Amino acid sequence: MYFKVSGRHNPQTGKGDWCYRLVESYRNSDGRVCHRTMLNVGFLDGEGLKPEQLNLIQKILTQRVEQVQSHFQNKLFNLSVSEDMVVNKYVETYYKRLVAEKRIDVLQQDKAKKKPYAKGKDLEIIE
Repeated sequence: MYFKVSGRHNPQTGKGDWCYRLVESYRNSDGRVCHRTMLNVGFLDGEGLKPEQLNLIQKILTQRVEQVQSHFQNKLFNLSVSEDMVVNKYVETYYKRLVAEKRIDVLQQDKAKKKPYAKGKDLEIIE
């Protein structure tokens, strides 16, 4: 995932400003590279984030999403948290938004423990 920036009119300031989106790249069934907006972050200029902090946020979010979606042994980035508390705050906020807006699949602990059922039918296992 990466941040995509586009110039927009910020209604709060009345000026032109940079609007951020968190974007994921993937290949479709034809093998073409496509991009999907995962999260509309909005205007961040008033937040005072540095480019290094934005890069760290996107790397840590990418790692967290990949760990949830599949159990990779080889991690793309070896980052779980940052020493920068501001970065950690944004990572938590954006990750919770990704889950709440159902942009990523998260395995629920309760659902993982449930056994499959046959909806009232008796099944016989044939070996």
